[in-house]
Amino acid sequence: MGRTDRAAGAASALRSIARGRRRGGFTLIEMIVASILLFVGVVAALEGIAAATRSAGIANEMTVATMLAQKHIAETEIDTTQLSGGAQSGDFTDDYAGYHWDQNVDTTDFTNLVKVTLTISWSSGAMPRSAQFVTYETIPDTSGSGATGPATGTGGAGGAGGAGG
Repeated sequence: MGRTDRAAGAASALRSIARGRRRGGFTLIEMIVASILLFVGVVAALEGIAAATRSAGIANEMTVATMLAQKHIAETEIDTTQLSGGAQSGDFTDDYAGYHWDQNVDTTDFTNLVKVTLTISWSSGAMPRSAQFVTYETIPDTSGSGATGPATGTGGAGGAGGAGG
């Protein structure tokens, strides 16, 4: 009897030691799974940061294009000879050397009112981008019977990709 009791006690002690080891640390499989999950999380975070940086750069370019369009439309309102009709194009100063403008002036059904479509284009890396703006301008009446001077108000600016307002 003493022998079996000792053997049973030793087996019980070995089982408790083995159980204690398993509970005290991580297995190799658990470490591999944890490392993979950490890797996937870090890659996803880096992709999110890269996408946010690209979006901020594009937003900055669109802001510059909008500012240049406002400047060009204001110059057109001051010098109404640019509203003679047809298509015109040009570049901006050296400060905005990568930006180009195309303007198309169309007549409307109303006397002395023209539709001005202004497209600002630029290159963003290898990708060409553009923003289109549409406004309506009055042409001064040269006959002396109507209002003179530039338009008192312009239409809204359109969005990117050819969506005019």
